[in-house]
Amino acid sequence: MELRALNPSNNPRGFGPMGDGHSRPRAMVMGRMDAFMSASLPPYGQVGGALGMYDPKADKVVENYRHLVR
Repeated sequence: MELRALNPSNNPRGFGPMGDGHSRPRAMVMGRMDAFMSASLPPYGQVGGALGMYDPKADKVVENYRHLVR
């Protein structure tokens, strides 16, 4: 059963988890190839948030980087 928030026709819509290191998104921007980048704070009690790239055409996370700033 598909979650209603993940339905592509919804606006806004959810797209699921971004990957390791994403807990609290802080910034999003449209990037190359009409994908968007999301920068997140790490989960509570951890350091080194993450930067991920989500491709809405492919409906998946295509890149995820953790611990960019040490």
